[in-house]
This record gives sequence, C-alpha cells and structure tokens, in this order.
Amino acid sequence: MVIMNRETFKKRFASASDKLDKRAIRQEIRKTVLGNGDQSILPQEYDLIIAIEELSELQKTLTKALRGYMDEMAITEEIADVALGIMRIQEICGISTNDIYKAINVKSERLRNVLKEGRAYK
Repeated sequence: MVIMNRETFKKRFASASDKLDKRAIRQEIRKTVLGNGDQSILPQEYDLIIAIEELSELQKTLTKALRGYMDEMAITEEIADVALGIMRIQEICGISTNDIYKAINVKSERLRNVLKEGRAYK
C-alpha cells in the first residue's frame, strides 16, 4: 500500500474535480484485484486486507475526533479510502453498485420506520 503524504493530499484535493470518472476508477480497481505483485497471497485476499485496514484507519480518525482532535480533511481522506475499499470488495464479490443502492434503500426505509415509531436506531 502506498501512503499519501497529508500535504500532497491537501494540495491535490484543493484542485480536484468533484465528478467521478467511474469507468477509470473501476478499471484501476480491477487491476488491483487481479494482481498486486505479492505472490504470497491471492490478489483478492490482499485487496480485502487493504479494505479492512482502510476501515480501521477511518475508525481511528473518528475516535480521535470524538476525543477532541477533529480533522475534517483527515476524515475526508479516510472516507475516500474506505469508498475505494468498498469498490474493491464489490469487484471481488461481484456485487453491483445497483445492488448496493437497493440495499441502501432497504436500510434507509428501516431507519425511517424506526424513527417514525419513535424508537432508537440500532
């Protein structure tokens, strides 16, 4: 995994587009899923490890925020890493973006119903 320097991220972020080139991103994700250069583990296993690590880094950044060290740029960067990790998981498991959207709709409907009933969301 290549770690991006925080200042480099901030500079690139300032001039980055807010439009995604979904096709290009998907092609890059497929390349990483197909091979990572480490012959000791399967490429898919490697990408799942990376996704888990990115989730952990977001968790760590959010925990710091709760302790008073709010860094919105760090949170933004980690969310982006997690989003890419999710795309890797989708590619490995054959889960379409439309299926993710359907699942989000099911979950948000559940949330809406829980809130309507005045219950806590768990």
